[in-house]
Amino acid sequence: MGRYRQFTSCVALLLCGLLATGCGAGLITGVAASDSGGGASAPPTLGLSAEMPLVPAPGTTRSVLIANAPIAAAAVLLVRLEVEGAGDDQLDPVASGQGGGTSITFTLNTTNIRAAVGDPVVDVPASLHVFVDGKRIGAPFPVKLARQPRATLVLPAGQSELFLSPFGERISLRLDGLRSTVAGNLEVLVVTRDPETAPTAAVPEPVLARLATDVQFAGTSDGMPVVSAVVPGSEYPLPARILVRDALAGESTAVENAIYRPDVALALPAQGPTTGGTLVTLIGTALVPPDFSSGGFPVPLAFDDVELSFEKGGRVTTLPRADFRTAESGTDRLVFTMPQSPDGRPDEVDIVLRVRSGAQVATIVAGQKFLFANPDPFFGPRGAVLDRMPVAIASIALDDAPGTAGAPDLAVLTEQGGVGFLQLLLAQQNGMFQAFGAPRRIGDHENAAERGPRDVCVGDFDGDQVPDVFLVNEGAVQAVHHLVLGQAAP
Repeated sequence: MGRYRQFTSCVALLLCGLLATGCGAGLITGVAASDSGGGASAPPTLGLSAEMPLVPAPGTTRSVLIANAPIAAAAVLLVRLEVEGAGDDQLDPVASGQGGGTSITFTLNTTNIRAAVGDPVVDVPASLHVFVDGKRIGAPFPVKLARQPRATLVLPAGQSELFLSPFGERISLRLDGLRSTVAGNLEVLVVTRDPETAPTAAVPEPVLARLATDVQFAGTSDGMPVVSAVVPGSEYPLPARILVRDALAGESTAVENAIYRPDVALALPAQGPTTGGTLVTLIGTALVPPDFSSGGFPVPLAFDDVELSFEKGGRVTTLPRADFRTAESGTDRLVFTMPQSPDGRPDEVDIVLRVRSGAQVATIVAGQKFLFANPDPFFGPRGAVLDRMPVAIASIALDDAPGTAGAPDLAVLTEQGGVGFLQLLLAQQNGMFQAFGAPRRIGDHENAAERGPRDVCVGDFDGDQVPDVFLVNEGAVQAVHHLVLGQAAP
C-alpha cells in the first residue's frame, strides 16, 4: 500500500510537470514539492544580494529570486523597499523563469527612503517585500542600504579649486565609503551644462554627461581609497560636476569645485609698438563662456564675463571694453586693440585672461606671447613734444629702469601761469621718449611764494630707495619749495 501511494505521488508530480510544459503560457514557473509521506509544499522564499546602494545610479537594476511559488505570466508584481517610517515601490518589475524558481528584475528606487534618512554616515537597515496580485510572497528579506560614497578632489596644499585643462587631464579623487576594489566596477562621470542642446519643458537645463577614461586605483589618502581618471576636455570654460559610480555602493556625492579653464596658444601678430594700437588676435581654446542667463537658444557667448589685462614692469593695464571686438571673437579667438605698454617700455608683456562662470573665476597668465617693440624705422621727432620750453631737466630712474647715462628717464619742469608743472618722460632706449602720465601742477597760483619755478633736482630724500623730485621756486619776499615723493610701483 505504501508503494502504491509513493507511485501515485510520483505520477502526480510527473503529470504536473507535463501540464506545466503543455500550458507554459500561463505560468512563469510551476514548482511542486512533496515528501515521500505526502506532506505539505515548502513555503515560498526570497533570495537576493543583502546589500544595495542607498543612492543608486540612474537605471541600476537588481533581481530577487523566488522559490516555491508559482507565478502566472499575467500576475501583477510589486517589489517594495522599506525602512522605518518610509518606503519605495521599485520600478518596472519583470518576472522570468530561472531554474526551478522565478527571478523578478526591477530598477532601484530609493527616493522616499533618502528623503527620510537624510545623509547618513552609516549603512541603513531595510527590508524587501514582494507581492503578487496583492498577496505577499515569502517573508520580508533583510537588506542593507550602503551609504553614499563621499568624493573629494585631491588638491595641492593651499588650493581649494581645480582648474581643468580644456584638453582634458588626469585627476585624483578621494572616496569615503567606496565598496568596490576593482577599477572595472567604477565609472567617473563629468557633467557640464550643454549650450548646444535646446532646453525643453521637461529638461529646462540640458547637461552633457561624459565618462572619464583610464580609471585606476591610486593608493590611499587619509585612510581612504584614491581613484584617478583622465577627464575629457571642453570647448567652453564651464564649472564641472564630477561623480563616481560604484557598482556596489552606488553614486557618490558630486565634486563641485572644478572648472574648465581657458588656454591661450599664441597671439597674432606677436609684437607691436609700445604706443599700442596693434590689432591682435589671441588664439586659444575655451576662451569665452556661454551666456545661459540670456534664456535664448542658440546660447550666445558671455563676452561681459571675459576680462583682459596686461602686466609689465609692476604696472597693470585693463583692456577697455571699447577695444574688445566681440563681433570678430569666439571661443577659439579674442580680437582686440592692444593698449600701450603698461610701463611705457619695450619688452614682453604678460597677458592675463580672467573668465567668470557663475561664482567661479578662472585666471590664466599667458607669458611670452606678445612683445612690445619698435622694430621698424621711425621717421619723425626724436623726442617727446612738450607744450612749452622746459625751465629745467633732471635725469631720473623710473620703475627700476636700467637707466644709463646715454638713455636716462627725465623729470622736466615747465612753467604755466607762473607756477611749476612736472612732467615725467620714459626713455624708450632708442633715442625717443614717451610721456609718463599727464603733467602735474606743483604750486598754488594765488600764493606768490610758490610762483616762479627755477630748478629741479632728483634724489632719495626719504630713504625708501625710490627717487623723489625737489622743485625750487623763486617766490616773492619769501619762497616756498616743493618736494614730490616718489612711490614704488604696486
